[in-house]
Amino acid sequence: MKTNQTIKERFTLDMSVAVQDVSTADVTGSYVDMANFNRVAAVVVTDELAADDAVSIQLLQAKDSSGTDAKDLGDAVSVTGTADTAEQLFAEAKATDLDADFSHVAVKISATPDGTTTVNAAGSIIRADGSYRP
Repeated sequence: MKTNQTIKERFTLDMSVAVQDVSTADVTGSYVDMANFNRVAAVVVTDELAADDAVSIQLLQAKDSSGTDAKDLGDAVSVTGTADTAEQLFAEAKATDLDADFSHVAVKISATPDGTTTVNAAGSIIRADGSYRP
């Protein structure tokens, strides 16, 4: 571990999905380049979920920033609401988990509301442990 690095030097935070309603359709954020990074995580925060509202996130991998040949990276992470609480979801992968010729990642947010509520969420991508930092 490089103990002399600051947090800003070890991590790059990319706003992937701005706060929006995710209850009517899946929302996929911007794809970011994994070149020179060893790890990636998606962090999604929801507003208060009603009981039985379900939200899931899925890291995606693609060949470029436009999402060419996008497909799942790892397993989806899900949560079901209880008693009007906000939730945080976290999914993580290593750069070595990417398929050959795949160099970009994004987060997809899916929601299944209970039918009477709107589910708002926002997501960020965190790239970490860069092998080269200018």
